[in-house]
Amino acid sequence: MHLGERLKKLREKHGDTQTELAVKIGYSFGSISNIERSGHASFHTVKLICDHYKIEPEWLVAGDGPTPDGVIVPIRKEIEESPWKDAAFQTLREENLRLWKIVEHLTGGKAATFLKALSKASTTGKQVHMHNVTGVLLGVQA
Repeated sequence: MHLGERLKKLREKHGDTQTELAVKIGYSFGSISNIERSGHASFHTVKLICDHYKIEPEWLVAGDGPTPDGVIVPIRKEIEESPWKDAAFQTLREENLRLWKIVEHLTGGKAATFLKALSKASTTGKQVHMHNVTGVLLGVQA
């Protein structure tokens, strides 16, 4: 089940239509419909939905953690027991290192400062768009 399917289930459980939820969080009907179909939403949108329904983002995004009913979903246990876990984590480590090197290069060796500033921008409720990333990057290089 992806984010959109969990959102639909949650919304219907609370008796909200797509339009009602959209109005409650300040979005258009089409936005909620699109999220439910595509399974994708920005961090800011996920935060608004989770705050509205008083649920944990981990459940909405990944199906992990406490469900709206308070039941803990043990998805991490499934990952831990997977025969492909080691290979998947090694690939993720390699990809993270590759991305870190790219950010280090782009920021002139100030990747940690860049990522901290970018994280701050995203956790203050702002949507992080490419122009925000560029602005943070230029600020780090100065």
